[in-house]
Amino acid sequence: MPPKRPAGLGAAAKAKKAKAAPVETPTPPTEGEGELGDDWADLQELWERCETALKGDNPRTAAPLLRGVLHETDRLLRAYGPALEGFVSPPAPLPTASADPSTSSSPSEPSKPVPLGHFNLILASALLELGALIALSARSDEPVAAAGEPEKGRPFFARAWEVAGERAEGWEKEREVVKGRAAAEALREMLESEEEEEEAAEEEDVFSSEQPIALLNQATNALSPSLPRFSITELLNLAALVAPLEETLAPAVSFAKDALSLALQGQGDSVLEPRQRWEALKSRGGVGVARAGRTMDRLEEEGEEVDLEGLDEEMKEEVERARKELKEAIDDLEGANTLAATLDPAPTPEDLEELTSLLNEALVTLANVTPDGPEREALYARAGVDLDAEEE
Repeated sequence: MPPKRPAGLGAAAKAKKAKAAPVETPTPPTEGEGELGDDWADLQELWERCETALKGDNPRTAAPLLRGVLHETDRLLRAYGPALEGFVSPPAPLPTASADPSTSSSPSEPSKPVPLGHFNLILASALLELGALIALSARSDEPVAAAGEPEKGRPFFARAWEVAGERAEGWEKEREVVKGRAAAEALREMLESEEEEEEAAEEEDVFSSEQPIALLNQATNALSPSLPRFSITELLNLAALVAPLEETLAPAVSFAKDALSLALQGQGDSVLEPRQRWEALKSRGGVGVARAGRTMDRLEEEGEEVDLEGLDEEMKEEVERARKELKEAIDDLEGANTLAATLDPAPTPEDLEELTSLLNEALVTLANVTPDGPEREALYARAGVDLDAEEE
């Protein structure tokens, strides 16, 4: 009887539910409320400051700025309504050949309506980023949520999904990325908060009717078209978000593996640093092991031993896909293992132990779906499995 592979990753939690924010009636603008159009330039500048803070050493410092964006967008929506009717960008002075500024004032380009798609992108992005900060800090001693704010990120993610999905011209691809990240962040929080599921059972939002695997597919479907446009840093960040979800849910197609493969190939003149490469290989291998492990779980449902010859054609094809994925995962993990010896500082003992565990799981799982013979025995030996001891 073949030895059992190490325990796989846990099953997904059911979706949690949270209430959507109420919609309030816009208030018409009044005369004299600031200079016409300056608000749009100020909002863009504020969002740029948010982006700078989020990329800094302490992203938590972005929280007050993100709240400022939400406050300002709320004020503008109250003033101009959801279509931003009458909200224009400031007129831009036209170039002039006159060297004497005391002459008549320079002509200007006409004011232009503020692009609703861009406005919605800023609003949705601020909701997403503040929700991510709140979700990340929820279990820490210093939560980001302010008094009166939800203590979970999901209400922010649900609203970000809605705003990014509203019909508006311009910035469609960027808003799809926000939708994808919002769905993935919501799913991550659901899976990490399984024990609190009953508490949220009566609450509803845009994610309430979705099963975890469907929500993961929504996230990756929104993100995948933009894969070639992402920088290496963006690819690594998205893979770090999605990979644990795929390890749990094992979807048919892996977005995380695709993102990591692009990062490992390099983007233009950008290439991964050695430690980034080590982490990418380890992560891609871990996703492959988890996905192949789901196939093994299905086979093991039939009994202790797997009759590879007695499988139907559909299952044989699935086993072959799993074998291919396991071989690729083993290559990745062995590559990471080799690279680990060159890193300075070296990976922690815990990281190395996790890497060894993943590699052994991949070897044993591949052996268990390999016919009897020298190849199978060699795989067990590489994993440190003593077949004679197992039989005893």
